[in-house]
Amino acid sequence: MSGLLTQLLSWKALLAAAAVFGFAPGAALRLIVLAFPRSDPRRRELLAELRAVPRLERPVWVAEQLEVALAEGVAGRLARAWRRAAPGRRAARAWRREKDEFLDARYTVGYSLTSFVYVVGFVYIAVLAPGIAKAVACIPWLALGLVMARIHEQAKKRLPPGEPLPASELDRKVFIVAGPAVCAATVYLLVHDVIELASGHASSPGYWAGTCLCLLMPVTPLEMIRMSVRPGAAASGPGQPAES
Repeated sequence: MSGLLTQLLSWKALLAAAAVFGFAPGAALRLIVLAFPRSDPRRRELLAELRAVPRLERPVWVAEQLEVALAEGVAGRLARAWRRAAPGRRAARAWRREKDEFLDARYTVGYSLTSFVYVVGFVYIAVLAPGIAKAVACIPWLALGLVMARIHEQAKKRLPPGEPLPASELDRKVFIVAGPAVCAATVYLLVHDVIELASGHASSPGYWAGTCLCLLMPVTPLEMIRMSVRPGAAASGPGQPAES
């Protein structure tokens, strides 16, 4: 019993008690209230309330305020920062701006890429769609192609001789909708063929051919993009050749 009293009355125990029940709650609370904005009245309110809490209950009370600061202070700051940054709206505006510039009527790349995406999409429908779904998907796709071809034919008649065919509004929509689907199908076929080759079908020429085609598939659109962004291409107007 005397050893316990000695331990309780030692300077280390007294120092620890003073830190836990005296200094630590106030110091921790001052750090916690920094989670709230400078103009938030809860900063002063929490610091004032600490004095009214019994000294033995202050460590637990301060720990409870940490949850309030994280849920309301930090979360509120993050929400306000997110609204100010508006990454969703900025990304949408950037995407629309880049899309409009990329598919602008001054460039033939929009029409060429859309035609490429349409043909590849038709091949993927024929390869991936099973049974009756293949016919159900091919019929509207063919009808869409006929409409696009009709629009291109009429546009060619209105253009001066030698002027490149621009992308129509339908071309833009088809590219925006079908482009990601074609990319996803290419990745799926590539992964599927690689897995089949690795699982014991290395002697199958079909999987090798599919893997090579999927690897070569990006070459055409990348070449179109490279030609469209080469120096002088963006500055060329309709019917004007790009500077070499």
